Amino acid sequence: MTTPIDTFEDILAAMERKPELRDAMRRHVLSEELLQLPAVVAELARTVHEILHAISIINQRQERMESDITDLKAGQAKLEAGQAKLEAGQTKLEAGQTKLEAGQTKLEAGQAKMEGDITDLKAGYARLEAGQTRMQGQLNGLTGTAYERKVAKRSRRAVRRHLDIRRAELLHSISNPDNRHLAHLLDQAADDGRISDEQADELDEADLILLGRTADDEPIYVVAEVSLTCDDHDVDRAASRARILREASGGSATAAVIGTAISDTNRLRADDVGVAVIIMAG
Repeated sequence: MTTPIDTFEDILAAMERKPELRDAMRRHVLSEELLQLPAVVAELARTVHEILHAISIINQRQERMESDITDLKAGQAKLEAGQAKLEAGQTKLEAGQTKLEAGQTKLEAGQAKMEGDITDLKAGYARLEAGQTRMQGQLNGLTGTAYERKVAKRSRRAVRRHLDIRRAELLHSISNPDNRHLAHLLDQAADDGRISDEQADELDEADLILLGRTADDEPIYVVAEVSLTCDDHDVDRAASRARILREASGGSATAAVIGTAISDTNRLRADDVGVAVIIMAG
């Protein structure tokens, strides 16, 4: 027997008895698009609120079923209007997506060009740095050579003032690389086996070698390394070459570094290995 449906409560009761009626009602009222977008969900929430309000009115005043159907039709109309808005928004979204993809393509092309330009710029900068390094090395070499010549001219007074070595004679410098006395001394030492030929060559590379007298009038050699800024290599070379000269001469030899500046660390290093530090203006 078919149960007549006259009120909304009858509809609810029918849906309680037959869940498939409830599913059918849901499919009729709702749509997949409505569940997918927040904007449409908000519109549906408002519509549902109106429906619930209508149901409350029905429960309170027991209005006729025709009024409920009218309200449902109104809600359906609003839902269809919302659906139309949703479709229009979807169309705009797709158009925007197309523009976005076109812009992304242009952006990627521009980025690729920019990366190529950056690569070229880095290569040019590397070449510039290499050229600058070469130029700086050449400039430092020229500046260092000029400073070394200046120091050589003032070396006799410098060792007297700083090391108390008197009547010093400059045996070896950039301007005077071949001194007969020093050459004879090194050759004889190498022949006697006191030093090796390699050690004799090492002394030939020294920046300055002087021979003077101590306060007790004892002969003493000075081996000095000259650099605008004295570093650890200058300190180590001076100490090593003074030691070779002591072995070659069988006498006294002291080491020194001469420059316009030296770091605190390298000054301590010089003190530790017995190398004097002489600061002379450029």
